[in-house]
Amino acid sequence: MRTTICGKAGTGKSAGELVAAYYHIQFVSSGNYFRDIATRMGITPAKLEVLAQTDPQYDQEIDARTIRFGAENQNLVFDGRLAWYFIEDTFKVLLTCDFPVRIQRVADREKLSYGEAQVLTVEREYLQRERYLALYHIEKFDDEKNFDLVIDTTSISREAVAEKIRNGWLDHVSKGVTR
Repeated sequence: MRTTICGKAGTGKSAGELVAAYYHIQFVSSGNYFRDIATRMGITPAKLEVLAQTDPQYDQEIDARTIRFGAENQNLVFDGRLAWYFIEDTFKVLLTCDFPVRIQRVADREKLSYGEAQVLTVEREYLQRERYLALYHIEKFDDEKNFDLVIDTTSISREAVAEKIRNGWLDHVSKGVTR
């Protein structure tokens, strides 16, 4: 199984952990790569997001790690906004979710108020969009045409998302479709 999962903050990409556990394969998140860099530098991920806006080395490090991991592993579930772009021959999954639900999930995860989570998420997504456009000429990283399966996670559980990914992958494989 080679699956990449994409989605904005709060869409439920961590459901990939359940998929990976089901198949006894490794789950990796480019968000963890980003947080690792911030920790190493002794700054918050939000501060790193601002630094990355003017210095491409941070994105390039994450991209190189993503490409290397994809090349070295035949079985993987990789969560990352651009994993579909950097890792070849994967079942590409896009998760979507209504904005208020995404913001509440971010608020809960980050232990922020709804308003703080909204400001943080909107700013983070704006900066990411600008970087992806400048570095890769990708205007909309979550354009549905780039994906094999799109799941709206607004009103379904993490377990239901994982099941939809597993079933979608099985259907994908049974059709012999490759990208």
